[in-house]
Amino acid sequence: MGVTASMPVLMRMGYDVANLPTALVSNNFGYGRYAMRDMGDYLTETLGVWDDLDFSYDGIITGFIPSEEQAEVIAAYCRRQRAHGSFIVVDPVMGDGGTLYSGLPPKIVAIMRDMVGISHLTCPNYTEACYLLSQECKPEGVSKAEAYQMLRRLREMGAESAVITSITVDGQTSVAGYDGRKKNDKEDLSDPRFILPYQEIPAVFSGTGDVFSAFLVGKLMAGMPLKDATQYAMFTLSDLIEKFKDYPDKYLGLPI
Repeated sequence: MGVTASMPVLMRMGYDVANLPTALVSNNFGYGRYAMRDMGDYLTETLGVWDDLDFSYDGIITGFIPSEEQAEVIAAYCRRQRAHGSFIVVDPVMGDGGTLYSGLPPKIVAIMRDMVGISHLTCPNYTEACYLLSQECKPEGVSKAEAYQMLRRLREMGAESAVITSITVDGQTSVAGYDGRKKNDKEDLSDPRFILPYQEIPAVFSGTGDVFSAFLVGKLMAGMPLKDATQYAMFTLSDLIEKFKDYPDKYLGLPI
């Protein structure tokens, strides 16, 4: 789904959004068959033009990246923008339900590890976090201590803050996070870690991760703390899923 799902959300939240596709895909991967065109040459040329025009952005969200060559170009651009104050968010889109998405090469994991290292915030789902950390993806989930260890290890990769979605913690489906922006000084002595449980709705839409990231980043850019922004994204996404849970073709995503 990518920008198709996230752009309407960010624009409705009042942001001016520029989009640069890494690939054109005929349809959702879930259908089992698709045509895909790598947009690497166009991406490289576009970023060069943006540099020449001295464009800058308050924030950048990266998503699906199909090749090492693209990853190198995108990472270099994000580093340049970060040096000028851009807030870099890496959503390591590569899998769900314990496996990589159909047709993605195993090297995608190494690509996403490198991308996490340049981020202010990374927001993998549980499957993606397990692949990033080279650990078993357990159907029963993890303990609270294990969830916090996963967040710590994601931060050791270079991410300032981290959010893991769709993670079962002590038997409860949750979102786990670490707000690296917290100073823990006299003004804020609260724990930067958090676990936010939620009740699953029996409807699996494609693109919900992109929608979640858009709501989350939109609120973060407006100055909301990570825990509060995460809670907002969870509640809003839950309302949308509940509203459209009987939608016939969920591979088309939420009708934003």
